[in-house]
Amino acid sequence: SSYNGSTFGQCSPTIGPYKCRMLRNNKDTDGLWCIDFKTAADAEGNTFSVCVGYTLTAIVIGIGTKEASGGQVSAKVFGIVTYLRQKQHVRTHGHRPPPPTR
Repeated sequence: SSYNGSTFGQCSPTIGPYKCRMLRNNKDTDGLWCIDFKTAADAEGNTFSVCVGYTLTAIVIGIGTKEASGGQVSAKVFGIVTYLRQKQHVRTHGHRPPPPTR
């Protein structure tokens, strides 16, 4: 079966212990590679911003505190994803580090 991204926002994914709703899907946008979510309210009525970023070999999940804005969480995840993607680009384009010395 193939992936249909158009219905992803309607399925309310669970990330860790949190039921979430999708706010923005930039997963396929070059240079962003992230999806922003908001959790359902907990027993105290608190909601949390969640950002999921993708690299070639990793998924980075950031969950904010109740005080953190979505932009703060996204910025942190984006920084990590960008760093990892830059390292993977170097590895996958023939620029390998020297082998370890014995």
